[in-house]
Amino acid sequence: MDPEIDPIPLFRQSSPRRFVMRNLASAGIFAVALITGTLVQAQTYEQSLAAVEQGNDRAAFTGFKKLAEQGHTKSQFQLGMMYRNGLGVPEDDRQAVAWYRKAADKGDANAQYNLGEIYRNDKGALKDEQAAYFWLLLASAQGHQNAARNRDFVARRLTPEKRAAVEAAAHKWHPS
Repeated sequence: MDPEIDPIPLFRQSSPRRFVMRNLASAGIFAVALITGTLVQAQTYEQSLAAVEQGNDRAAFTGFKKLAEQGHTKSQFQLGMMYRNGLGVPEDDRQAVAWYRKAADKGDANAQYNLGEIYRNDKGALKDEQAAYFWLLLASAQGHQNAARNRDFVARRLTPEKRAAVEAAAHKWHPS
């Protein structure tokens, strides 16, 4: 074999470099898409907030819903608010709870507080003082002042056993 001739073809010698370059290019495209998607979400969220301020609840609802279905936490919270208060849609506490829950599960303190309040104050099937205590505990742990006050109010109405069980569950809880 001639020592001047490399038995490994040239294209194979450069393939690690091409592999890295190709993957860097793919990562760059992904990063741009991720940033652009985040910017579009932020823009649409801001547009939806502006629609609320202008009294265009239906447009706000449409914008928030699109983002909420994509997992945008603040939009999930806003949909909960809209359903709870009948803004742009008929009032529907079950839908409010469903959207608040999505945001609360991700650690949104305002959604946790609102869930706690629905469970604490509902006059019907949604009343659940243990669930109220759970969500108010989580919100108050993040510094939500109203949640701390209402948590203590609910705690006084629970037995020590129920209170301890809820506190243990809250201690184990982690955002999804």
